[in-house]
Amino acid sequence: MSTDLDASAADAGAPASDPGWGDAYRDAPPDSPLACVVAYKGFGTHATPVNAARFTAMVAELHERKWRQSRKRTEEKDREDGQILLVRTVLKQRGWTMVAEYRYRSDKEDGVITANAFNDGCIKKNGSLTDLAD
Repeated sequence: MSTDLDASAADAGAPASDPGWGDAYRDAPPDSPLACVVAYKGFGTHATPVNAARFTAMVAELHERKWRQSRKRTEEKDREDGQILLVRTVLKQRGWTMVAEYRYRSDKEDGVITANAFNDGCIKKNGSLTDLAD
């Protein structure tokens, strides 16, 4: 799964995942719910900005890798200026469910893309987040 996330981000021109972001998941004991997750978090920079369009491109790259949208995409905008503040979608593929999200960070005038992929069988076994695995 990390290959899908990393390659989709790269092909969409999104930043590489923050190296420390997935450590808790990678280092989790095998019987822990954390072991069920593969995580990506890419922070925008001046060299590699992140916005809703970049997020949409990354989701399109995930679609090319056979990820399919399983819930309606949601979007929140600023009421005054129309700035997209949040975009979220849920994707599924081969026994995995992914929650992908873009958030605008007003303090940085940039955004962050987060994608967490959950192994559905592992999630059901551990009894957590069962509404995503259905």
